[in-house]
Amino acid sequence: ESVRRCRVLVVTQSNAAALNIHQRLEAFGLESVRVGMQLKPEELLQQSYFTNAFEPADIYPLRDAVRRGEPPPPAMVAMLCQKAAKRAPVVVMTCIASGNMGLLGSCSFQRVLLDEAAQAT
Repeated sequence: ESVRRCRVLVVTQSNAAALNIHQRLEAFGLESVRVGMQLKPEELLQQSYFTNAFEPADIYPLRDAVRRGEPPPPAMVAMLCQKAAKRAPVVVMTCIASGNMGLLGSCSFQRVLLDEAAQAT
């Protein structure tokens, strides 16, 4: 219940872990977005929260780049990721990506969850 009342940043060591956590959050019905400059445009567009957070015209250039098979401009991807991160109640990303001010900008979070499952032996 506290997740529904505050913004949470979830950071992981790997992209695979971030994907797993994001999928589990969605399965539990928690609105979340996975962001990062390493994500392919298709990965962003497959996220329901990401696509619902924008007007169709806002993400048209991203969809168009995917359709043409061309990489979108990195600045556009960063801007969309930053906007999605500002709007989402839960943001999932790798630890290294969390240090990118171009992604998080002025985002603030009440909780930070650091996934260390990869450290378990």
